Amino acid sequence: MKHLTHLTIVFLIIFSSLYAEEKITSIKDVEFAPHKIKADTFLEYWALTFQFDDGSSLYNQFITTSKGVINGTAMVLNNFAVPSKKTLQLKDEFTDKDLKFDTAKQKLSLGKNQIIKSGSTYILHVENDKLTADIKLVSNSMGFQINDGFAYPDKTSKNTFVKTFNHVPFGTASGTIKYADGKTLNIKGFGTIEHGYSNELQPTYSKLWERFRLLSSDFAITMTDITASDKFKNTSMPQLIIAEKGKEPCAASDYKLTKSVYKKDGDNKYPTVFTLNATCGNYTIEGKWHTTKLNEKYEALQGMSWPVRKIAAMVAGEVTFYRSQNEYSFTITSKEKPEPVKLNGSGINETIFMK
Repeated sequence: MKHLTHLTIVFLIIFSSLYAEEKITSIKDVEFAPHKIKADTFLEYWALTFQFDDGSSLYNQFITTSKGVINGTAMVLNNFAVPSKKTLQLKDEFTDKDLKFDTAKQKLSLGKNQIIKSGSTYILHVENDKLTADIKLVSNSMGFQINDGFAYPDKTSKNTFVKTFNHVPFGTASGTIKYADGKTLNIKGFGTIEHGYSNELQPTYSKLWERFRLLSSDFAITMTDITASDKFKNTSMPQLIIAEKGKEPCAASDYKLTKSVYKKDGDNKYPTVFTLNATCGNYTIEGKWHTTKLNEKYEALQGMSWPVRKIAAMVAGEVTFYRSQNEYSFTITSKEKPEPVKLNGSGINETIFMK
Protein backbone atom coordinates (compact mmCIF):
# COMPACT_ATOMS: atom_id res chain seq x y z
CA MET A 1 0.00 0.00 0.00
CA LYS A 2 2.94 2.33 0.43
CA HIS A 3 3.02 2.72 -3.36
CA LEU A 4 -0.17 4.79 -3.12
CA THR A 5 1.59 7.67 -1.39
CA HIS A 6 2.72 9.50 -4.52
CA LEU A 7 -0.82 9.48 -5.93
CA THR A 8 -2.17 11.66 -3.16
CA ILE A 9 -0.07 14.72 -3.97
CA VAL A 10 -2.53 15.31 -6.81
CA PHE A 11 -5.58 15.31 -4.63
CA LEU A 12 -4.15 17.65 -2.02
CA ILE A 13 -3.26 20.39 -4.45
CA ILE A 14 -6.72 20.52 -6.02
CA PHE A 15 -8.33 22.00 -2.93
CA SER A 16 -6.23 25.15 -3.20
CA SER A 17 -8.76 26.29 -5.81
CA LEU A 18 -11.75 26.08 -3.47
CA TYR A 19 -11.48 29.49 -1.80
CA ALA A 20 -14.42 31.88 -1.79
CA GLU A 21 -12.10 34.90 -2.15
CA GLU A 22 -8.59 35.53 -3.39
CA LYS A 23 -7.07 37.57 -0.57
CA ILE A 24 -3.28 37.24 -0.32
CA THR A 25 -1.89 36.96 3.23
CA SER A 26 1.71 36.49 4.32
CA ILE A 27 2.90 33.30 6.03
CA LYS A 28 5.28 32.79 8.96
CA ASP A 29 8.63 31.04 8.64
CA VAL A 30 7.48 28.36 11.08
CA GLU A 31 4.97 27.11 8.51
CA PHE A 32 7.82 25.57 6.50
CA ALA A 33 8.16 22.87 9.18
CA PRO A 34 6.11 19.65 9.25
CA HIS A 35 2.72 20.00 10.90
CA LYS A 36 1.28 17.61 13.45
CA ILE A 37 -2.46 17.06 13.80
CA LYS A 38 -4.63 14.30 15.18
CA ALA A 39 -6.24 12.48 12.28
CA ASP A 40 -6.76 8.90 11.10
CA THR A 41 -5.32 9.91 7.76
CA PHE A 42 -2.68 12.60 7.44
CA LEU A 43 -0.57 13.58 4.46
CA GLU A 44 1.89 16.43 3.96
CA TYR A 45 3.96 17.40 0.93
CA TRP A 46 6.61 19.88 -0.20
CA ALA A 47 6.60 20.29 -4.01
CA LEU A 48 9.39 22.05 -5.93
CA THR A 49 9.17 22.80 -9.65
CA PHE A 50 12.12 24.10 -11.69
CA GLN A 51 12.42 25.32 -15.28
CA PHE A 52 16.03 25.74 -16.37
CA ASP A 53 17.46 27.95 -19.13
CA ASP A 54 18.72 24.98 -21.16
CA GLY A 55 15.13 23.68 -21.55
CA SER A 56 15.38 21.02 -18.85
CA SER A 57 13.00 20.82 -15.89
CA LEU A 58 12.87 19.14 -12.49
CA TYR A 59 9.89 18.11 -10.36
CA ASN A 60 10.84 17.31 -6.76
CA GLN A 61 8.42 16.23 -4.03
CA PHE A 62 8.91 15.30 -0.37
CA ILE A 63 5.84 13.40 0.87
CA THR A 64 4.94 11.90 4.23
CA THR A 65 1.79 10.28 5.60
CA SER A 66 0.83 9.01 9.04
CA LYS A 67 -1.80 6.29 9.01
CA GLY A 68 -5.03 5.28 7.36
CA VAL A 69 -5.16 3.95 3.80
CA ILE A 70 -1.40 4.52 3.61
CA ASN A 71 0.43 3.57 6.76
CA GLY A 72 3.47 5.46 7.98
CA THR A 73 5.34 6.04 4.72
CA ALA A 74 7.40 8.84 3.20
CA MET A 75 9.16 9.31 -0.12
CA VAL A 76 11.14 11.66 -2.31
CA LEU A 77 10.07 11.84 -5.97
CA ASN A 78 12.20 13.34 -8.76
CA ASN A 79 11.36 13.72 -12.44
CA PHE A 80 14.25 15.28 -14.39
CA ALA A 81 13.49 16.08 -18.03
CA VAL A 82 16.28 17.04 -20.44
CA PRO A 83 15.73 18.01 -24.11
CA SER A 84 16.39 15.12 -26.52
CA LYS A 85 16.74 12.63 -23.65
CA LYS A 86 14.38 10.27 -21.83
CA THR A 87 12.99 11.70 -18.61
CA LEU A 88 14.63 10.31 -15.50
CA GLN A 89 11.98 9.13 -13.01
CA LEU A 90 13.23 8.47 -9.48
CA LYS A 91 11.45 7.37 -6.31
CA ASP A 92 13.17 6.82 -2.94
CA GLU A 93 10.96 5.31 -0.24
CA PHE A 94 11.23 5.76 3.53
CA THR A 95 9.04 5.54 6.61
CA ASP A 96 7.35 8.53 8.23
CA LYS A 97 9.84 8.27 11.10
CA ASP A 98 12.67 9.02 8.64
CA LEU A 99 11.32 12.53 8.09
CA LYS A 100 13.43 14.86 10.24
CA PHE A 101 13.24 18.58 10.82
CA ASP A 102 16.02 20.60 12.46
CA THR A 103 14.30 23.71 13.82
CA ALA A 104 17.54 25.61 14.44
CA LYS A 105 18.78 25.05 10.89
CA GLN A 106 15.32 25.05 9.27
CA LYS A 107 16.32 21.79 7.57
CA LEU A 108 13.87 19.17 6.29
CA SER A 109 15.47 15.76 5.67
CA LEU A 110 14.49 12.38 4.24
CA GLY A 111 17.54 10.15 4.15
CA LYS A 112 20.26 12.07 2.29
CA ASN A 113 17.71 14.40 0.70
CA GLN A 114 17.28 17.85 2.20
CA ILE A 115 15.52 21.19 1.85
CA ILE A 116 17.07 23.99 3.91
CA LYS A 117 15.37 27.36 4.40
CA SER A 118 17.46 30.43 5.17
CA GLY A 119 15.31 33.53 5.04
CA SER A 120 14.05 33.82 1.46
CA THR A 121 16.65 31.33 0.15
CA TYR A 122 16.02 27.59 -0.12
CA ILE A 123 18.65 24.91 -0.78
CA LEU A 124 17.58 21.58 -2.27
CA HIS A 125 19.93 18.58 -2.01
CA VAL A 126 18.91 15.36 -3.76
CA GLU A 127 21.10 12.27 -3.55
CA ASN A 128 20.46 8.76 -4.88
CA ASP A 129 22.16 6.15 -7.07
CA LYS A 130 21.21 7.97 -10.31
CA LEU A 131 22.02 11.61 -9.61
CA THR A 132 23.00 14.22 -7.05
CA ALA A 133 21.45 17.68 -7.27
CA ASP A 134 22.32 20.84 -5.35
CA ILE A 135 20.03 23.74 -6.25
CA LYS A 136 19.65 27.16 -4.63
CA LEU A 137 16.30 28.90 -5.04
CA VAL A 138 16.09 32.59 -4.07
CA SER A 139 12.55 33.88 -3.75
CA ASN A 140 11.70 36.93 -5.88
CA SER A 141 8.23 37.37 -4.39
CA MET A 142 6.69 37.09 -0.93
CA GLY A 143 5.49 33.72 0.32
CA PHE A 144 1.73 33.66 0.89
CA GLN A 145 -1.46 31.77 1.47
CA ILE A 146 -4.94 32.54 0.21
CA ASN A 147 -7.10 33.85 3.05
CA ASP A 148 -6.19 31.66 6.06
CA GLY A 149 -4.84 28.91 3.81
CA PHE A 150 -7.62 26.44 4.58
CA ALA A 151 -10.05 24.97 2.07
CA TYR A 152 -12.91 22.57 2.71
CA PRO A 153 -14.54 20.20 0.20
CA ASP A 154 -17.65 20.37 2.38
CA LYS A 155 -17.95 23.94 3.65
CA THR A 156 -20.82 23.02 5.96
CA SER A 157 -19.23 20.28 8.03
CA LYS A 158 -15.57 21.24 7.46
CA ASN A 159 -14.62 17.73 8.56
CA THR A 160 -12.10 17.42 5.75
CA PHE A 161 -9.57 20.13 5.02
CA VAL A 162 -6.34 20.95 3.30
CA LYS A 163 -4.05 23.87 4.08
CA THR A 164 -1.75 25.18 1.37
CA PHE A 165 1.28 27.48 1.46
CA ASN A 166 3.06 29.09 -1.50
CA HIS A 167 6.51 29.49 0.08
CA VAL A 168 8.10 30.55 -3.22
CA PRO A 169 5.55 31.64 -5.84
CA PHE A 170 8.49 32.79 -7.98
CA GLY A 171 12.21 32.33 -7.48
CA THR A 172 15.60 32.32 -9.25
CA ALA A 173 17.40 28.96 -9.31
CA SER A 174 21.04 27.95 -9.80
CA GLY A 175 23.16 24.92 -9.00
CA THR A 176 24.44 21.58 -10.30
CA ILE A 177 23.02 18.21 -11.24
CA LYS A 178 25.53 15.37 -11.29
CA TYR A 179 24.85 11.98 -12.89
CA ALA A 180 26.15 8.70 -11.46
CA ASP A 181 28.72 8.50 -14.28
CA GLY A 182 30.27 11.78 -13.10
CA LYS A 183 28.82 14.08 -15.77
CA THR A 184 27.84 17.39 -14.18
CA LEU A 185 25.36 19.97 -15.45
CA ASN A 186 25.56 23.59 -14.29
CA ILE A 187 21.99 24.81 -14.30
CA LYS A 188 20.18 28.09 -13.76
CA GLY A 189 16.59 29.17 -14.21
CA PHE A 190 13.48 29.67 -12.12
CA GLY A 191 11.35 27.71 -9.67
CA THR A 192 8.44 27.53 -7.24
CA ILE A 193 7.76 25.82 -3.90
CA GLU A 194 4.31 24.71 -2.74
CA HIS A 195 3.57 22.99 0.58
CA GLY A 196 0.40 21.60 2.05
CA TYR A 197 -1.16 19.14 4.44
CA SER A 198 -4.53 17.43 4.75
CA ASN A 199 -6.44 15.24 7.17
CA GLU A 200 -8.04 13.17 4.41
CA LEU A 201 -7.44 11.59 1.02
CA GLN A 202 -10.20 12.51 -1.38
CA PRO A 203 -9.47 11.22 -4.91
CA THR A 204 -13.17 11.23 -5.73
CA TYR A 205 -13.20 15.03 -5.85
CA SER A 206 -11.55 15.32 -9.27
CA LYS A 207 -11.17 13.50 -12.54
CA LEU A 208 -8.93 15.93 -14.43
CA TRP A 209 -6.15 18.19 -13.16
CA GLU A 210 -4.24 20.65 -15.34
CA ARG A 211 -1.26 22.60 -14.02
CA PHE A 212 0.80 25.27 -15.80
CA ARG A 213 4.06 26.97 -14.82
CA LEU A 214 5.18 29.83 -17.11
CA LEU A 215 8.33 31.36 -15.68
CA SER A 216 10.48 34.30 -16.84
CA SER A 217 13.08 36.67 -15.40
CA ASP A 218 10.47 39.12 -14.09
CA PHE A 219 7.20 37.18 -13.83
CA ALA A 220 5.83 33.80 -12.82
CA ILE A 221 2.39 32.86 -14.15
CA THR A 222 1.02 29.73 -12.52
CA MET A 223 -2.36 28.07 -12.98
CA THR A 224 -4.19 25.10 -11.55
CA ASP A 225 -7.41 24.11 -13.34
CA ILE A 226 -9.39 21.22 -11.82
CA THR A 227 -12.43 19.42 -13.18
CA ALA A 228 -14.37 17.86 -10.33
CA SER A 229 -15.74 14.33 -10.43
CA ASP A 230 -19.23 13.46 -11.68
CA LYS A 231 -20.47 13.58 -8.08
CA PHE A 232 -19.83 17.33 -8.14
CA LYS A 233 -21.26 17.79 -11.65
CA ASN A 234 -17.85 18.30 -13.31
CA THR A 235 -17.45 21.74 -11.72
CA SER A 236 -14.34 23.59 -12.86
CA MET A 237 -12.11 24.91 -10.06
CA PRO A 238 -9.55 27.29 -11.61
CA GLN A 239 -6.85 29.37 -9.95
CA LEU A 240 -4.40 31.83 -11.48
CA ILE A 241 -1.41 33.37 -9.65
CA ILE A 242 0.74 36.18 -11.06
CA ALA A 243 3.96 36.95 -9.20
CA GLU A 244 6.16 39.84 -10.36
CA LYS A 245 9.72 40.13 -9.10
CA GLY A 246 9.76 42.30 -5.97
CA LYS A 247 5.97 42.77 -5.94
CA GLU A 248 3.11 41.28 -3.94
CA PRO A 249 1.53 38.41 -5.93
CA CYS A 250 -2.14 38.24 -6.86
CA ALA A 251 -4.62 35.38 -7.25
CA ALA A 252 -7.78 35.08 -9.37
CA SER A 253 -10.33 32.40 -10.15
CA ASP A 254 -12.36 34.28 -12.76
CA TYR A 255 -10.48 34.16 -16.07
CA LYS A 256 -10.83 32.78 -19.58
CA LEU A 257 -8.63 29.83 -20.54
CA THR A 258 -9.26 28.27 -23.95
CA LYS A 259 -7.86 24.84 -24.86
CA SER A 260 -7.56 23.31 -28.33
CA VAL A 261 -5.64 20.90 -30.62
CA TYR A 262 -6.08 17.78 -28.54
CA LYS A 263 -3.68 14.85 -28.51
CA LYS A 264 -5.30 11.42 -28.17
CA ASP A 265 -3.60 8.66 -26.20
CA GLY A 266 -5.84 5.64 -25.71
CA ASP A 267 -8.88 6.79 -23.76
CA ASN A 268 -7.21 10.07 -22.75
CA LYS A 269 -7.29 13.27 -24.75
CA TYR A 270 -5.26 16.29 -23.60
CA PRO A 271 -4.94 19.81 -25.11
CA THR A 272 -1.70 21.13 -26.58
CA VAL A 273 -2.66 24.75 -27.44
CA PHE A 274 -3.90 27.31 -24.89
CA THR A 275 -4.99 30.96 -24.85
CA LEU A 276 -5.46 33.06 -21.70
CA ASN A 277 -7.26 36.32 -20.98
CA ALA A 278 -7.41 37.46 -17.36
CA THR A 279 -7.41 40.29 -14.86
CA CYS A 280 -5.61 39.66 -11.56
CA GLY A 281 -5.06 42.45 -9.06
CA ASN A 282 -3.28 45.29 -10.89
CA TYR A 283 -2.53 43.09 -13.90
CA THR A 284 -4.25 42.34 -17.18
CA ILE A 285 -2.76 39.44 -19.10
CA GLU A 286 -3.39 37.89 -22.49
CA GLY A 287 -1.41 35.41 -24.51
CA LYS A 288 -0.99 31.84 -25.62
CA TRP A 289 1.27 28.80 -25.33
CA HIS A 290 1.61 25.44 -27.04
CA THR A 291 3.20 22.11 -26.18
CA THR A 292 6.53 21.49 -27.87
CA LYS A 293 7.53 18.16 -26.31
CA LEU A 294 5.98 15.48 -24.13
CA ASN A 295 8.55 15.01 -21.37
CA GLU A 296 6.88 11.97 -19.92
CA LYS A 297 3.78 9.87 -19.70
CA TYR A 298 3.60 8.25 -16.29
CA GLU A 299 0.99 5.80 -15.04
CA ALA A 300 1.05 6.02 -11.26
CA LEU A 301 0.12 2.36 -10.74
CA GLN A 302 2.73 0.97 -13.12
CA GLY A 303 5.12 -1.55 -11.63
CA MET A 304 2.71 -2.72 -8.93
CA SER A 305 1.73 -6.36 -8.55
CA TRP A 306 -1.78 -7.18 -9.75
CA PRO A 307 -3.35 -7.47 -6.24
CA VAL A 308 -1.79 -4.18 -5.06
CA ARG A 309 -2.74 -2.41 -8.30
CA LYS A 310 -6.31 -3.64 -7.97
CA ILE A 311 -6.63 -2.24 -4.44
CA ALA A 312 -4.92 1.00 -5.45
CA ALA A 313 -7.32 1.47 -8.36
CA MET A 314 -10.28 1.01 -6.02
CA VAL A 315 -8.91 3.63 -3.60
CA ALA A 316 -7.30 6.22 -5.88
CA GLY A 317 -8.34 5.21 -9.38
CA GLU A 318 -6.17 4.80 -12.45
CA VAL A 319 -4.01 7.94 -12.59
CA THR A 320 -2.05 8.97 -15.69
CA PHE A 321 0.32 11.96 -15.83
CA TYR A 322 1.34 13.83 -19.00
CA ARG A 323 4.17 16.33 -18.39
CA SER A 324 5.18 18.57 -21.28
CA GLN A 325 7.38 21.51 -22.23
CA ASN A 326 5.75 24.52 -23.85
CA GLU A 327 6.58 27.79 -25.55
CA TYR A 328 4.61 30.85 -24.50
CA SER A 329 4.01 34.43 -25.60
CA PHE A 330 2.23 36.89 -23.27
CA THR A 331 1.48 40.56 -22.85
CA ILE A 332 1.05 41.84 -19.30
CA THR A 333 -0.30 45.30 -18.53
CA SER A 334 0.02 46.73 -15.03
CA LYS A 335 -1.71 49.75 -13.53
CA GLU A 336 1.68 50.72 -12.13
CA LYS A 337 3.49 50.69 -15.48
CA PRO A 338 2.63 52.75 -18.58
CA GLU A 339 3.99 50.27 -21.11
CA PRO A 340 2.87 46.64 -21.61
CA VAL A 341 5.45 43.92 -20.89
CA LYS A 342 6.07 41.25 -23.52
CA LEU A 343 6.97 37.76 -22.25
CA ASN A 344 8.31 34.93 -24.38
CA GLY A 345 9.86 31.73 -23.14
CA SER A 346 9.57 28.07 -22.19
CA GLY A 347 7.28 26.65 -19.52
CA ILE A 348 5.76 23.44 -18.17
CA ASN A 349 2.35 21.79 -18.60
CA GLU A 350 0.97 18.93 -16.53
CA THR A 351 -2.27 17.09 -17.29
CA ILE A 352 -3.48 14.33 -14.97
CA PHE A 353 -6.37 11.98 -15.68
CA MET A 354 -8.10 10.05 -12.88
CA LYS A 355 -10.55 7.23 -13.59
